[in-house]
Amino acid sequence: MIKRTNKLGALVAASSLALLASACGGTAADNSSGDIGLSEIVMLTGPVGYFGTELDRGATIALEKVNAEGGVNGAKIKIKKYDTASNKDKAVKAAGDAINDDSSVGILTFTVTSDQLAWVPDVEDAGIPLLSNSVAAEVPKIGPHIFQVAPPDGTLVPNFVSQVVGSLGLTTAAYIRITGEASSETSYEAFKGNFEKAGVRTVGDEQYLSTDADWSSHLTKIKAANPDALIVIPAAQEGGAILKQARQLGINVPIIGGAQLNSVDALKQAGAGGENVYVPDFWSIGDDSPENKEFSDAYTKKHGQAPTRFAATGYNSMRLMADALRAADNPRDHASVTEALTKMTTWQYAGCKFTMENRVPICEKPVVLKSNNGQFEQNGK
Repeated sequence: MIKRTNKLGALVAASSLALLASACGGTAADNSSGDIGLSEIVMLTGPVGYFGTELDRGATIALEKVNAEGGVNGAKIKIKKYDTASNKDKAVKAAGDAINDDSSVGILTFTVTSDQLAWVPDVEDAGIPLLSNSVAAEVPKIGPHIFQVAPPDGTLVPNFVSQVVGSLGLTTAAYIRITGEASSETSYEAFKGNFEKAGVRTVGDEQYLSTDADWSSHLTKIKAANPDALIVIPAAQEGGAILKQARQLGINVPIIGGAQLNSVDALKQAGAGGENVYVPDFWSIGDDSPENKEFSDAYTKKHGQAPTRFAATGYNSMRLMADALRAADNPRDHASVTEALTKMTTWQYAGCKFTMENRVPICEKPVVLKSNNGQFEQNGK
């Protein structure tokens, strides 16, 4: 169990840190000279380690750029990484270690939402600024030190629905979705609400458990309902398998999904079943804006493959944190960095321009992506 640290109590207990941070009223990281430390809690290994690896690679590209450009007032940013191995208990322990690391002024997390809900409240209690990759609405609501970097589906879906309903001729839709997973529940509510508002009638709504490995009974019911589109809202790891099984059962209509389905790995897992899949996004490899092109080129050169939207999220996380450190009155103070993040109401790095509303990023111009030969490409471009 992580020890919860009351911010006022931490100041009283650590008088030397309180003196250092008195101007901001917060807790200072013990790195008053030399490098500026950050913590990264990331799922590099385990069942969904490929997502964390993409996020981490993107953050590393950004870190190299920031440090090459002079870091933060000449100080280099150094990252301490904690691999959760896609395991909630290990994530909780990693968070405890990061919270108690006096050299760290902030935390980046690249883990699944269900894990974050178990330990992010402890980070909030400690008064440490955190940037999250989660798209679930619950995460930024935890408290004022918690900021989302990846836009929730609810902020992308309205624009997406307005484009695909007409272009695909949709009048009916059916859903297959995991139950009890926070980010998937958020996605489901966004898709269902917006499609029904656009006049698309729901003709099937199937739920499955996280322990399920065969979805044929649900998909058979959906096939019988004969929808114009199938909306797939899985957890991260089984999306491709559901796509594959749906096509094998003869469901050949367009398949639509959110952040959980927006993965090259899901398309690879689905094989031929990964064609004719549509997802909303804030980022596209085809975006030729200067920084996005710089990021994409650097990633491709380093890893021998194009980046994904997860890599873009990791990149944006590090760029946002670095800019907050540069803007902070004291980049070694938790409260000062949190205040700087709060003041960053608009930003743009890889992908669209964002406006922050209650620490949630709102994409100015979302794009529609369509699968093509194992990759997602901007539809119509």
